[in-house]
Amino acid sequence: SVGALVADSSFAELKPILEAQLPHNTWLPAVFYPGGELASQLFGLDPNLRPVDQVSALSGRAFLFFHGGADSYVPVANAMELRKASANRESQLVIVPGAGHVKSFRTDPALYLQTLYHFFDQQIAEHGG
Repeated sequence: SVGALVADSSFAELKPILEAQLPHNTWLPAVFYPGGELASQLFGLDPNLRPVDQVSALSGRAFLFFHGGADSYVPVANAMELRKASANRESQLVIVPGAGHVKSFRTDPALYLQTLYHFFDQQIAEHGG
């Protein structure tokens, strides 16, 4: 019953992001990564999380995806994959040039807000808002 879904700097699959980022952001050698995956499962976290599957499953709902064009943490290909997974033709992808990870609003607040408000107005009106 949600009228509008917006994702900013989202990954399509968690595991490839962890595999790419852990070597750069921890001091642990790669031999410890499988243990980290097991530990995360013990705490109820799913390292195999795949938002792309949820987007695909919600074919009747439009999504607005924002992503920074200079995101070095979650590659922009993730946003493209998420947009492609949405069967709803009203889904949108906005790639903000020069923006890093979760910096789209800070980089271009006018573009961000204009797109966001327009998307909300359109989607909420369509779903009885």
